[in-house]
Amino acid sequence: MLFRSDTFDRLHSLLAPYGTWLEVPPYGQCWRPAAASADPNWHPYNQQGHWLYTDCGWYWHSDYSWGEIVFHYGRWFRDKGTWLWAPGYDWAPAWVCWREAEGYLGWAPLPPTAIFKPGVGLVDDGHPAGIALPLEAFTFVPCNQFWDRNLAAVMLPPDKAAGLFKASVVKNGYRFRSEEHTSEL
Repeated sequence: MLFRSDTFDRLHSLLAPYGTWLEVPPYGQCWRPAAASADPNWHPYNQQGHWLYTDCGWYWHSDYSWGEIVFHYGRWFRDKGTWLWAPGYDWAPAWVCWREAEGYLGWAPLPPTAIFKPGVGLVDDGHPAGIALPLEAFTFVPCNQFWDRNLAAVMLPPDKAAGLFKASVVKNGYRFRSEEHTSEL
């Protein structure tokens, strides 16, 4: 499913039954899933889905009916204690930052300010994307349970994740493919 900027109305109508659209400066119209309204601990890329490895990289396979849109287009950010999605029109298997610490993997949704530059990679305000993301944005699991279909059962609690976060390093490796150009980072 590909979206272009001229299909915002379609995007809006597809997601409206599953959440609320809000005007959020400076991003404009952003969407809050009903799941985030109902559960203050709701977090993108860590509930109702699992990771699959594909020829495009690590792909978030969502169990939500609306997941094909919001986990592969656009970016996520927190506003007033809840996660919101800012629409985007470039597809990715998942718009996340990866971190690794001995025996553990972590990931966090990338914010709308993170952009992909061919030959450079993901950047956020001129810095490598993910460097400034806070601990609260990350989910950490043991490497040997990364494939689990019930990630909620293996996620580290915040107190244990804090120590890992400090010891972890960003491990973003991205590929850009288009009909004219392919680059690996």
